[in-house]
Amino acid sequence: MPYKSRRDELDENFAQAVDAGVEKVARTLVAEIQSNLNKRKSVKGQSSPSKPGQPPANQSGALMRSFSTKRVKRAMWAVGTKLKYAAIQEFGGVITPKNGKHLVFKINDNFVRVKRVTIPSRPYVRPALAKINKRAAGIIAETFEKFLN
Repeated sequence: MPYKSRRDELDENFAQAVDAGVEKVARTLVAEIQSNLNKRKSVKGQSSPSKPGQPPANQSGALMRSFSTKRVKRAMWAVGTKLKYAAIQEFGGVITPKNGKHLVFKINDNFVRVKRVTIPSRPYVRPALAKINKRAAGIIAETFEKFLN
């Protein structure tokens, strides 16, 4: 078994503490994103979008549940979702048909045909990031202190 100096041990403990703190920040960010996505519920079967600039109305909870954390490497955690519509809700954009001339969808029991749909920005990640950025150093320091004591 290789010799481990006290310094090597401290270095390892330090790295583990930093990783644990960054993980806690990532998990706190997910919780804040989920909180933003749960502020307004839509009415089932009716078109009830949130106002532009406000987080999207929660229809099924799929977007809210889709966010997760993943460790990329020590002290680096990713937060994200694999849902295709997440980005257009956050940043807004224009949806056009891939096949054919029209998009067809149902609103309040009526079918609608349009050439494109403009989705306004309904940020939910950026406000969460802004809120967590102010607290990140404190979260890491708190976790670091608990970890090393």
